[in-house]
Amino acid sequence: MTSRKRHLTSSSSSVSNSELQRTAKKSKSAHKNSRKKARRQHILETLETRQLLAGPQLIGIQPNDGDLIVDGSVRDSAPSVLTFRFDQNQQINANTLDGIRITRPGDDGIFQTADDLRITPGLVTLGDPNENEVVVRFAESLPDDQYRVEVFGYDDPGLGISGLRNIQNEFLVPRTAGARSEVINFSLRLGALVEAVVPQPVVRLADGSLQQNRNEIVVYFNEDPLFVENDDNGNPTPRSAENPRFYQLLLTDETARTTDDLLFQPDSVVYDATTHTARLFFADDINNLSGVPLGGGTFRLRIGSAVD
Repeated sequence: MTSRKRHLTSSSSSVSNSELQRTAKKSKSAHKNSRKKARRQHILETLETRQLLAGPQLIGIQPNDGDLIVDGSVRDSAPSVLTFRFDQNQQINANTLDGIRITRPGDDGIFQTADDLRITPGLVTLGDPNENEVVVRFAESLPDDQYRVEVFGYDDPGLGISGLRNIQNEFLVPRTAGARSEVINFSLRLGALVEAVVPQPVVRLADGSLQQNRNEIVVYFNEDPLFVENDDNGNPTPRSAENPRFYQLLLTDETARTTDDLLFQPDSVVYDATTHTARLFFADDINNLSGVPLGGGTFRLRIGSAVD
């Protein structure tokens, strides 16, 4: 009997030790998993905090018409407004909008030289209501040229550079690793624009007196030079800006229709690349051209499409 009791006692003790070991292992494993979970949660919270505290990133530049402006864009129309969009959760500091700079290369055609021309916008402001946007409105039409947009992510008082920041005072974060600013180059390749038309201009003669050239119209173009070419006989070629076929003076006959218009073309055209003007010379006083009513009429000048 004593021996049997000892055997049972020994077996019971063995079972208890085994259960204790399993319980200890489970407790140790649970503690280890708890530590891993806590560490993982800490890492996620740290990453989330870093993400929330990250500076603004430029998402895109949207002109008032057309596609986004990207590096190397070539446009055939000049934008009057550029909207700089940054990542959605950002609020741009309105006191740091000087961190956006737009320049032209100057006469040498090379950026970052002494003759660079800085564009001064008419207005730079935060978007309304989108405070992750900066709206740049130009005071005048941009000419045909190359352009560089820079958004700075640092300060350099010596160079007059102040970086763009958010309201947490964090600098712009460029999309290219290691860069300190976003740089986007684009070009405008615009056709010639008519800026003014002066019919029958009054000119001052050498003796100081004034004279009205009643057979002449002066067309003022922008600074984009026109193409001038003569043939072997000294006459304007079909594609020359001095070819009279590109200029049609239409007498409207005071109606909304165009079918009853009378067409007149200048006898000759003289283009001056210095003043960017084309002088249209007609055979006679414009009011005395054949078909014009006594005392004149209402005219419309069409420029650019060649007709016979």
